[in-house]
Amino acid sequence: MLRGAIPADIAVELSLGATRPVFADPSQLEQALMNLVVNALDAMPAGGRLEIATTDRALPPAEAAAVRVEPGLFVSLTVRDNGPGMSEEIREHIFDPFFTTKPVGKGTGLGLASTYGILTAHGGAVRVETALGRGTMFELLIPVSDAAPRVPEASVELAPTPPGSARLLIVEDNDDLRELVGDVLSLAGYDVYRAQDSAQALTLLAERPFHLLITDVVMPGVNGVELVRTATAQNPALKAITMSGYAWSELVQARRLPPDAHFLRKPFQNAELLRLVG
Repeated sequence: MLRGAIPADIAVELSLGATRPVFADPSQLEQALMNLVVNALDAMPAGGRLEIATTDRALPPAEAAAVRVEPGLFVSLTVRDNGPGMSEEIREHIFDPFFTTKPVGKGTGLGLASTYGILTAHGGAVRVETALGRGTMFELLIPVSDAAPRVPEASVELAPTPPGSARLLIVEDNDDLRELVGDVLSLAGYDVYRAQDSAQALTLLAERPFHLLITDVVMPGVNGVELVRTATAQNPALKAITMSGYAWSELVQARRLPPDAHFLRKPFQNAELLRLVG
């Protein structure tokens, strides 16, 4: 899952010692891990060291209270980088939706909020240790399950979207791509709605608040850029990502895309999508 997302200048160290079973949605936990890895890679643009470890861990009452879970046995999954670390002021806000220290166009600040939502929905927690100049460590704490492992039936549905997760609207006239992008983000813990054109999107935007709009640029009728302008005029807090098979430079030169827009060029990898959304 992570092989294609990690650059050659990042040294990876694995220490996998956990033995206890957990009852969890594997796809959502994979996405929580991916979000943390992407965050770590962004902290080391010139290369560095990434450590991923798992272990069984007993959480005593004081530590459990600090992360708002019941004391007990957990599987601990840690992701550690040797990047610049974070100040205490930044650390206090890292799980807030859309809080980001990334440059314009490099991310929307949803990844860590999504990870927090996924772990909370599983009865677990996320813990962070960081300091300026000393790197950052994120720890996912997943409750141990006493239930015997079972093979799910084909009709079993995926776990519900974590309560309070960010609500996203995907606007794409290609049916297959619209479903694919929606499925990737749903598995990452987001509350996803889909629209096939700008008219349907504007109807959905009028019915409920959204945190993020992801739209194709070139569509029949109202194009994606005009949709973003209309939607953000109605809701200035709405974030937006545009996507297209055309190059960013071509769209900017043709005045079809603002130069500061969050942009994904098709075709893109799931990791690219999650990196920008996060």
